[in-house]
Amino acid sequence: DGDHWPSSEEVNDVADAFLSPGLACDPVNTPTQKWCMFETDVNQMFFDIPCNDYGRSKEVIWTQVAGYSVAGVGTFSHTVAPRCSDVPFAPSRPNAPTRVDSSMHHITITWPLPSQTDLHDALHAGYKIWMDDGADGPFTAVTLTDNLQTRYTKTGTYAGAQYRFKIQYLSEVGESAESDVLAAVAAAPPDAPVVLITSTSNTEIEYAAELRGSTGGAPITSWQLYVSEDGFQDDIPTSPTVEDIPANFQTRTYTCPSPKATYYWFRIHGVNAAGLGAGGTVKTKCSSVPDQPPSPTRVTSTANSVTIDIKPANLHDAYLTGFKVYTDDGADGPWSIDSVLDTTQRTFTKYGLSPGLPYKFKYQVVSEVGTSAISDTVTHYAAATPDPPTIYVTGTDPDGIYLAWTPGFDGGAPITKWRVYGSKTGLGWPDDEWTIDSSAMYVNDDPTPYARYIDCRPHPRWGDIDVRARAFDGYLYFKVAGVNAAGVGQASNSFRFRCAAQPTQPDRPQKVSGTASSITISYAPRAEDDNNGAIFTGYKILYDDGFNGNWQEVTITQTSQTQYTIGGLTAGLQYQIKVKVLSEVGESEPSDPMRGFTTTYPTIGADADPPTPPHYVSSDNCPDSFN
Repeated sequence: DGDHWPSSEEVNDVADAFLSPGLACDPVNTPTQKWCMFETDVNQMFFDIPCNDYGRSKEVIWTQVAGYSVAGVGTFSHTVAPRCSDVPFAPSRPNAPTRVDSSMHHITITWPLPSQTDLHDALHAGYKIWMDDGADGPFTAVTLTDNLQTRYTKTGTYAGAQYRFKIQYLSEVGESAESDVLAAVAAAPPDAPVVLITSTSNTEIEYAAELRGSTGGAPITSWQLYVSEDGFQDDIPTSPTVEDIPANFQTRTYTCPSPKATYYWFRIHGVNAAGLGAGGTVKTKCSSVPDQPPSPTRVTSTANSVTIDIKPANLHDAYLTGFKVYTDDGADGPWSIDSVLDTTQRTFTKYGLSPGLPYKFKYQVVSEVGTSAISDTVTHYAAATPDPPTIYVTGTDPDGIYLAWTPGFDGGAPITKWRVYGSKTGLGWPDDEWTIDSSAMYVNDDPTPYARYIDCRPHPRWGDIDVRARAFDGYLYFKVAGVNAAGVGQASNSFRFRCAAQPTQPDRPQKVSGTASSITISYAPRAEDDNNGAIFTGYKILYDDGFNGNWQEVTITQTSQTQYTIGGLTAGLQYQIKVKVLSEVGESEPSDPMRGFTTTYPTIGADADPPTPPHYVSSDNCPDSFN
């Protein structure tokens, strides 16, 4: 027990009894333990104590040593208390340590605490950690005396280098055998990649991974894909991977096991020598991208903006998320891109445009799974539609009307054509209800002449009706609209006119009377002239200055007035006097000049006074006939 030792006399008595080296024990039972004495050969400086024979297996034996000679037993040494136990883990060896975590600058390893069985009931004294230099060089050891420590961190490592570790367990009786070797790379697991969906269809999903963070200091050796249909995934996967993917993959195709339009969550982890990295996740639907949309049509425009329509095509059961609208600079230059995020929006207006330039438009439909093909490109002008023109008539003939107009503002883009609309009532137009999209009676594809001849003879445009005034007792109504790149402009106000020829030329006027400064004339339409079916509106009296110079005109609006006195004339001068007949469609050609009594033109002057009454002078028999 380390406290009860034999006296010198007892030792001498026992020693004297030894006939040869061996074991001698105190035969007297003490309250604690008996003591034993071992004698060895004088040349032997060690001795194996048989613990089992002594009954002290895995127990402490307190030991002292003394020299023995003919003079007796010498002074005893200090006491030592070795335990009768094997070194830890004997006759086996401990397991290799394991990696806890690592980075480019450290590696942390761990090992389990030893059990009493592992220590053979000896006191635990610590550990000895062996590690190399990361280049397969020699091992160096670090002794840890804290027997509760189970982790060790090696710092100052080189990124990507592989370090070797092994461990020995220490007890009061010695060191265990060296463990197997752990090889660990000085690297962290990779950062989470960005998972990209490169394309989808109704049956397949093509995906890719892009590592924008750190590899952790060691090359990516592979990727692991996990797929979920509900989005619930542990941070560290415990279920088998769907696919173990080579490190150098570009894209990969996943065949959807469920019907079209099912959602899938894809999570991809990078793997390097440090282990499984963080996962990057993306959600997508097994659905094709939207079909190509129709070309954008113009809804409206101004001199500085264009509004187009945007329509989603077949979305293949995916949700619409918006549109991408492309517009060039109006000069075949670069394209700008505008994103429309309002999924209810069906028109898009591009502002800040230059008047009159041809801008190109195209767009894409965006759904939750991707973007459609780009629509066909369409050109629209930054212009408003033309303002309405002002209509008038330049003339008529027996079969038609010469319609003309003065253009308004062209809206910022050149007028390319004119649309002429006609109606027999002013209420019913070609499409019954008037709109600028109504069928035009005539289209002037050449925008330069601002005129159109309207043929009034029977034709399908008039319902095969003769609308000339002699056959049609009514007016015709017209509207004109300009067309430019922005569309059909606002139509003019309705213009009413009768399809009748101008009045025929009247007869010469006749002199009724005259004074020294005036002349009274009479005039009338020809008896056979009905004004070609138009309403008679008056006369126009024309006379010159008596010197074949300037002409004066006087309009008579009283259609019943058939005489007119021209005053302010100069006596003795010959004046040219003509007359025109007026109707609602125009005026006739002037009549031939009025004739004088003895001259070409009438001479201004008072009429001669009448002679005295005749009186009888003589008579004779009247001849049978007069010569």
